Amino acid sequence: MMMSLTLLLATLGLLVQGSSGEILLTQSPGSLSVVPGQTLSIKCTASTSSGVSNRFSGSGSGTVFTLTVTGVQTEDAGDYYCQQSNSFPFTQ
Repeated sequence: MMMSLTLLLATLGLLVQGSSGEILLTQSPGSLSVVPGQTLSIKCTASTSSGVSNRFSGSGSGTVFTLTVTGVQTEDAGDYYCQQSNSFPFTQ
């Protein structure tokens, strides 16, 4: 789960590279108690205060993640890269 979250957040982090926006993360629930054998889910929502259009979104789990740009516009032109930051050295 931690690896999945790390990779997803790395993907979402690419959205703000070179912008003035700041990623805001909200996690719910704030705390959680479980016993062995139970399933737990922690929802992490990443948003930006400014700088990144809501046309950009990231999703995925495990080792497969997707960056989606809805309604591509000319200003979206550029180089897009995948990067993992789960283990050093970080790779693209």
